[in-house]
Amino acid sequence: KAEALLTGRHMKAKEFKFEMVDSDGKIVTTGTVDGANKNEKAAITWMDATIIYNRTGTYSYTVRQVIPSVKAGGVTYDQNTFLYTIKVTNKEGTLAIETIFKEEIIFKNEYDVKDAPITVGGNVTLDAGNRKMKAKEFLFTIIETDNKGIPIKGAKTIEMYNNENGAFQTTLIYKLKDVGTHYYLVTQKVLGEKGMKYGVNNYLLQIDVADHGDGTLKITPKNHENIKFTNIYEAEKKFSIQTKVKLDGRTLESKEFTFKLKPISENA
Repeated sequence: KAEALLTGRHMKAKEFKFEMVDSDGKIVTTGTVDGANKNEKAAITWMDATIIYNRTGTYSYTVRQVIPSVKAGGVTYDQNTFLYTIKVTNKEGTLAIETIFKEEIIFKNEYDVKDAPITVGGNVTLDAGNRKMKAKEFLFTIIETDNKGIPIKGAKTIEMYNNENGAFQTTLIYKLKDVGTHYYLVTQKVLGEKGMKYGVNNYLLQIDVADHGDGTLKITPKNHENIKFTNIYEAEKKFSIQTKVKLDGRTLESKEFTFKLKPISENA
C-alpha cells in the first residue's frame, strides 16, 4: 500500500506519478493517483507487474516519486524514497515469498502560492483658498470588516497619510489562506485642527481573492475608484482698531462715549 497527499488544494487525477525500482535501478512498475480532495490522501494505483523469483534470496526495491521536468506551479514535490524488502526462501521444495521490511509509504506534496500584493487608497482635496495642502496633513485609516462595515475580530487598523497632491495609499498582501471575499472600511480621522472641516465619508471596499491553481492568486478590487474626501479650511479672522477722540472745553471722562463699527459693503 502506498499513498500520496497534497496540501493546499485538491489533487488532480494522474497529477503525480511514481515508480518502483530494483537494486539494479531497473523500473519494476509505475503508478499514479486518481485524485483527492485538499489535504486528503489518495491511494497509488500500480500498473500490473509480475515479478518471477527462481531462487532464494533477499530482494530490495525503492519506491519513489517521479519529479517532472516541468513542475506544476506552486507544487513542492516530496523527494523522499521508501524501501520495500522481500525475502524468498525454500520451504520443502517450494519458494515462499515474505515481506520482511516495508516502510509506511506516504508521499507528502505541498501546494502554495506567491504572496499577492495590491495597493489601495484614495484622494483628499483641500478647499482653503490660496493655502496649499501639506504632506501628512491628513490621516486616513483602513480596517478589515464584514460586509456591513463592522470590524472583524482581531483586525488591525492601518494608517495612511496624504502626500502633497492629496493621494494616500497602503499595500495589502494576500496568501493562500486569504482566498475568498474581504471587506475594508476606509475613513478619515478628525485631527482637530482649528478652522478645519473634515470630510467624514466612510467607504466600504471589497476585494475578491481567488486561486488560479498554478501558484498565483487573482486579486479583484471593487468599489475602490471613488474613495475621495474633501476638507474645508476657514481661518479665524481677528483684528483690532485703535482710535482717539478729543473733547474741547473740558476733561474727557472714561467711557463717556461709545462707538459702533459698521461695514460699508458685504465684503468689508
